[in-house]
Amino acid sequence: MNKRILFVHTRELCYYSGSYFLQQMQKEVAKLGIESQYFSLGQDPSSLEGILGRHYDGVVDINSKLPYFVLEDDRRFLDVLGAPFYNYIVDHPLYHHPGLIFPLKDYHAIAIDHCHKSYMEKYYPHLQQVAFLPIGATQSRHADVIPYDKRQIPLLFLGTYESKDGMLEKFRALCRKTFADPKIRQEFYDLGMALLEVMLAGKESANGERVEIPMEEALAGIVDQEKLQAGAYGTRDFAVLMNYLYLIDKYVRNARRHKVLSYVADLKVPLTLVGEGWEKVPLAGQAQVRLLGAKRIEETYDLLADARQVLDVNPLFADGVHDRVTSAMINGCLCCSDMSVTADPAMGDGRHFCHYSNWNLDPLGYALTGMPLGQQEEMAGRAKTYAVDHYSWQAHAKKLLDLMQIRP
Repeated sequence: MNKRILFVHTRELCYYSGSYFLQQMQKEVAKLGIESQYFSLGQDPSSLEGILGRHYDGVVDINSKLPYFVLEDDRRFLDVLGAPFYNYIVDHPLYHHPGLIFPLKDYHAIAIDHCHKSYMEKYYPHLQQVAFLPIGATQSRHADVIPYDKRQIPLLFLGTYESKDGMLEKFRALCRKTFADPKIRQEFYDLGMALLEVMLAGKESANGERVEIPMEEALAGIVDQEKLQAGAYGTRDFAVLMNYLYLIDKYVRNARRHKVLSYVADLKVPLTLVGEGWEKVPLAGQAQVRLLGAKRIEETYDLLADARQVLDVNPLFADGVHDRVTSAMINGCLCCSDMSVTADPAMGDGRHFCHYSNWNLDPLGYALTGMPLGQQEEMAGRAKTYAVDHYSWQAHAKKLLDLMQIRP
């Protein structure tokens, strides 16, 4: 019998990237000789029932809603379907606790960060397997490659922004909505503020440098275990508490983005911003800053193909590889990123991307204002070759089938 994989789209991500990623997976797996199908749930969950009775050797979805679905006889849809299910988690797993907690019969997860992988292995022991596999990198739809020195975008940033004040107000509102008991509400709020302070401070690495601290590590270091076990924070479960505190994660991400983008704006480097929310930030009014607003995921790859450098600010992937970095590389850009150099040592050895940290922006400043164009182009060229070999959708399909133990 031919092997068959079902790619199901149940939840859209920013800029319609979820459906796009799943479709790329399906196409590349099919090229390797595996029978595959792409199915979009749309607004009608009952349409899933048409899949029951068919044989699949694996089902893949991103940040999936599938674990929630129950049939009329109270059996879980995925258990009845009977195929190994792979939930591709492309955020911190704390956001998807409600979907990860279900003890399905054949439940697997995929992470794009090693810390996220370890987190899921620890807090969701019913998962049969948790694998590490970064999302594939996408080249622009345009066949013609624009020479590096002819590209029209000196520096491109892709990402949304929400104000720190807005995040704090949302957190206060969450406290009011979630906890009726004023004492629990205050304990939870105080814990959130303490967690925020620790995460913004980071931690000292083995070589004495400040680095990002994973949220779970930061929380474990400050939470009062006696209070947790007594339910003083509204739960006795650490993974549930992490889920409650999701806005702290979002605050830190946006605080880092604001700091780094403000630093870049002060350098007077021509900067193109793609994403929602930046029009509310003072740097948006500077002459060298151009706002393009939100773009569909396919459009961002065309922008990458016309950019010389790409700025990545994604601090909460403490040991991961984000597709923003690899897609910049595969489109021939020099990427400046705070991504951990341990996530892929071959990329972090100084040959493929410029690494900076929130506590040391000097490497970023040099890349933007001091690095000769020829050196930029040389690094970008090496990065593209590496990304084609290791992060293209073709390479991704082979790794995906390998972790699913499916052979063409």
